[in-house]
This record gives sequence, structure tokens and C-alpha cells, in this order.
Amino acid sequence: MAAHCKHESCGTAEKVWLPYEFEGRSRGLKPHSYCILCGVVKKNIIR
Repeated sequence: MAAHCKHESCGTAEKVWLPYEFEGRSRGLKPHSYCILCGVVKKNIIR
């Protein structure tokens, strides 16, 4: 379970590509890091 995971990042070589929005508009895909132990994705927020 992610709640008890010590989260180990996949690093810079591997990323998962997810759609992202900026100011309410779809802007395509963006690479996100994820935990190699449990799979949780780090959400990078641009403001």
C-alpha cells in the first residue's frame, strides 16, 4: 500500500507520460516521476 511505502523515485531515466492542464486548458502530455515500489505518481504542479 502507498500509505506505508517509503517511496523510491524512478529517477530521471524513466517517467510515465500523463495529460496535463494549464489555466484550465489541456496542454498535451508531460513526464512525471513515479515510485518504483508502489507505483504512485508524483504530480508536478505548474502555477
